[in-house]
Amino acid sequence: MPKISVIYITKNKYGIDILKDNLERQTLQDYEVILGDELNRKVIGWKCFKPKPPKKGCVWNLNSAYNEAIDIISGRLTIFLQDYIWIPNDAFKRMWHWYTIYKENAAFCTGGSS
Repeated sequence: MPKISVIYITKNKYGIDILKDNLERQTLQDYEVILGDELNRKVIGWKCFKPKPPKKGCVWNLNSAYNEAIDIISGRLTIFLQDYIWIPNDAFKRMWHWYTIYKENAAFCTGGSS
């Protein structure tokens, strides 16, 4: 079981390149990636799926795609990353640190620049 599950939902052509760079630079490498991709790309070693089509009248099915991704995580801490977001090299390490301290009371954590 990995420490961290990273959920990444996208339909953008180039966002995965930024995600790959973010992942390669992480000092904590104990993670899995769940990719919900409207373009149905597959990445070796990642859990990939194509999100269900949006419901009638909806432009995008982001909430539904997140629910699909949550159903297949296996990590103890789940991190949601968005398209075209850069994270520092130690982001996972810091998030894991705070998770281990507050895991009994934490339901949601977010990151920002500091």
